[in-house]
Amino acid sequence: MEKDKARIGLGVAWFKGKVLLLYKYLRQSRLGIDESKDGLKFSSFQKPAKILTEGNRSESISNCSDFRVSEENKVYILTYLKNLKKPTLKIAYSLDFKNFKSYGTVSNISECSVLVPGYEHKGKVVLYSADKSIKLASSYDYKNWKSEGVVVKSGKSRLKVATAALLKEGILLLYFKSPDKKS
Repeated sequence: MEKDKARIGLGVAWFKGKVLLLYKYLRQSRLGIDESKDGLKFSSFQKPAKILTEGNRSESISNCSDFRVSEENKVYILTYLKNLKKPTLKIAYSLDFKNFKSYGTVSNISECSVLVPGYEHKGKVVLYSADKSIKLASSYDYKNWKSEGVVVKSGKSRLKVATAALLKEGILLLYFKSPDKKS
């Protein structure tokens, strides 16, 4: 892959029989979408995806990262970090995977996070976030989140959540060790 075409902050979803990738170009300030019928060969959408803020302005994604997408009742829920002075978690939703509308900023979570699609615990949706541990949080409205505690401790390694899925056996959470910032 060419350096100017490098993609970061990958979000993945399944939409109408196709795999969709949502990402930010490394050296650009726009959200790209690629699609594939087989998960191997991808083609790019001509028009970038966009996120509208609560004031209906286009979100500047130049300082955004760690895009994660979950589908909840035919609505795509996007979680991502806005990295200004301090990273903050933001959540947006879309019906078409192209036009996202912001729910706003999550004040008490500042790590890469992913919603567990199709799962509710005591009437609340849940998400996992990770840094030096993986934590669980819950919400009635996608705006106000309550920490439910640490579910995985990693020691000194930085972790990132990749995606979550609801299986018959329970929740499958994929996560990985994040590369050190020094390397």
